[in-house]
Amino acid sequence: MLTSQAVAAGLSRGGAARSLRRAGWTRLHAGAWAEPGREADLRLRLRALQLHHPELVVSHSAAAVAHGVVLIRPCRPEFTSRAGRRRAAGAVVHRLPLAEAEVTVVSGIQVTTGVRTPADLMRALALADPASGSPAESQARLEMGREGLHPESQAEATTARGRTVRLDFLFRAEGLGIEIEGFAWHGTRAAHQNDTMRFNELAGCPEVRRVLRFTRDDVFCRPRLMIRTIRRALDDLCP
Repeated sequence: MLTSQAVAAGLSRGGAARSLRRAGWTRLHAGAWAEPGREADLRLRLRALQLHHPELVVSHSAAAVAHGVVLIRPCRPEFTSRAGRRRAAGAVVHRLPLAEAEVTVVSGIQVTTGVRTPADLMRALALADPASGSPAESQARLEMGREGLHPESQAEATTARGRTVRLDFLFRAEGLGIEIEGFAWHGTRAAHQNDTMRFNELAGCPEVRRVLRFTRDDVFCRPRLMIRTIRRALDDLCP
């Protein structure tokens, strides 16, 4: 239910949210609520966002889930806009041309068709850098690229002793390095030791003024926080 629908049903505009909470409804996002006892799963959140923004069509990984495809990573609400919209709270919005024939309805939700959806996913795959060392690195690069951030991938830097080391990403002008840690990070005592030595070497590189480290979960589950952290660091390092 949308808050506007609750108001139309007789609740006061100022007290609608309070009344719905008291009755056991769950807030999905600003202005949208799930009925008591209903699980706030991805499909429900997609439907709520589409009720608020009917010009959006579920696409990419979210459309794959709607079609029953099992993904190996957590999925966020993703849409393609048919009206030039650039943002929607709680969702990733792609601006791509979309014909009516490429839209279908699944469980009451407008989604890209089973032909268009893999094409969109393959288009995103084409943006990945083959030099990336892991899927998490590729995803981090895509997340940064969506926000207009384009660091060097697998960038080389020279330590104070003249040794060459690689960073997953480097904003060379600002001197900001980004490291993406996978599941195998610190898997053994030796790996932990090597990682500590490498981190100390990176800190001594003249080209590197600061290093940020993010986990796989940061990349896939908390990408907005990752981007905000990177932007703050870049602002701090700007002369």
